[in-house]
Amino acid sequence: MSSKNIFESVKDFFERNRHSNKIIAIAVASVLALAFVLFSNYGVIKRVSLELNKTDLIESISQKELIKDSLKTRVDQLKNDDTEIERIARQKYGMVKPNEEVYFKKLEE
Repeated sequence: MSSKNIFESVKDFFERNRHSNKIIAIAVASVLALAFVLFSNYGVIKRVSLELNKTDLIESISQKELIKDSLKTRVDQLKNDDTEIERIARQKYGMVKPNEEVYFKKLEE
């Protein structure tokens, strides 16, 4: 082969594969774009993760609000209900009213 034929054959090779080079470039760009869409900080996977976290936080807030409401009711009850205060004083601290008789039941063993 002469040097002209080698040069022409290399030139023909690149001209024939120019179309496939474009396809490869488009495929690489597509893979990179897909990777960005899926795995970046603004990607689909991050979005799904944040949505799941948001759902968990909303559920936790709901539970905390229920606890808060029940505690608020209990505080109001203790502030305003003398019989509840008396019940706690008797049960928890063993307190009795003046001139009140207390009977103890002996437990059998």
